[in-house]
This record gives sequence, C-alpha cells and structure tokens, in this order.
Amino acid sequence: MSTTPPSTTPLSTARRTGLQFLLLLAYLLVLTPVGLVARRFRDPLDRAVDRTAASYWITS
Repeated sequence: MSTTPPSTTPLSTARRTGLQFLLLLAYLLVLTPVGLVARRFRDPLDRAVDRTAASYWITS
C-alpha cells in the first residue's frame, strides 16, 4: 500500500505539467496572434475622438 496521496504521484505531476505546456502553446500560437490581428484592424474600445461632440458624458 502506498503512503503518498494519488494526486502527488509522479505520473499525475507529469500529466499536469504536460497539460500546462499544451495550454501555454495554444495561448501563444493561437490566441495571441488572433488578438494582435484583431487589434490591428479595429479598436476594441472604440477610442476615436469626436471633435463635434459637446460632451462624452453618458447618462443612464
């Protein structure tokens, strides 16, 4: 009978590390370029200056 808990076995640690590495690769290779391309073609916060507006105050 093993005295170490199942969550700290070397195999589960290797699986967790491998999963973290795959998630990092997915983020760096998929999400980052998509975000950079999206920001290149449009401003997500719509920060254009409207010179004709009397005020930017928004009432609810």
